[in-house]
Amino acid sequence: MSANDALEIQSVISRYTNCVNRRDWAVLPGLFTETAVWSAPAIPNATFSGLAAVVAGIPALVEETFSLIQLNTPSDITVSGDTAQAQCSIRETGINASVRFEAHGWYDDELVRLDGQWKFARRTFNLIENYFTPVSSLHEQD
Repeated sequence: MSANDALEIQSVISRYTNCVNRRDWAVLPGLFTETAVWSAPAIPNATFSGLAAVVAGIPALVEETFSLIQLNTPSDITVSGDTAQAQCSIRETGINASVRFEAHGWYDDELVRLDGQWKFARRTFNLIENYFTPVSSLHEQD
């Protein structure tokens, strides 16, 4: 694996996080292959297969929240030719209509190099734990 490959793959992962945090959905299509799969097995109906489903499904999940911030660690990356595996831990916090939530887990990523660019072929969010605080409780503390 070259240092350049690792930097480019980490950049794809970081651009995804920034895209979600800023809700900059125009970035998503450039990060995934046409046949990509994004999934979060702990969330009902959160498997999106194919680029069109991915770029519609991720924003639909995020738009259910008033705020959502993801923080990811640097990734452990293994490259073999034009394919790569990466794994990063993630902490996610946000608020929706009724709760403030915090989730901890990791992403398992499969990436491929197409036309000189690394893209997600598969991205899976594995939830370890999550916490919920009713929004009314947050306001009562003020």
